[in-house]
Amino acid sequence: MADQLIQGTTLIEDKRSEFGKTWSCSANNFTSAYPDVDDVQFIGGSVEASEDGKFFLANVSLPHGATVTAVVVNGNAAFEAGETWTMYKVNRVTFAAGIIMASGAGGVEDTSISNEKIDNETYIYYLSTSGIDTNDRIYGARIRYE
Repeated sequence: MADQLIQGTTLIEDKRSEFGKTWSCSANNFTSAYPDVDDVQFIGGSVEASEDGKFFLANVSLPHGATVTAVVVNGNAAFEAGETWTMYKVNRVTFAAGIIMASGAGGVEDTSISNEKIDNETYIYYLSTSGIDTNDRIYGARIRYE
């Protein structure tokens, strides 16, 4: 009955739980992996690489104990046609190699999440892109969780 509410004597469906909760970020959350030398531009709510092979990262902040159910990074047609993204969790003390939680092509939502439970006591979380090319634009990201 978790998906339903009781109102008087009538059982009604709770539409709020259809997708769980959502975290999203704009392109402004994405920064180049090497900001001191990368040539990137923030244009009208998107971030664009001005030359080939630029990697972007975005911090992810979800509530402790949340369960990630879906992740996607969106961009323009060029980004979605040829680039990929990955969501990582990394030990916040040792910063050992990241553990892949989700990944996909640009614009493709991944719902087969590994290590889906958020543990802010031990890990930090971030999104990373493949090396995007000139004129590829990132628009933002969305993560669904329960």
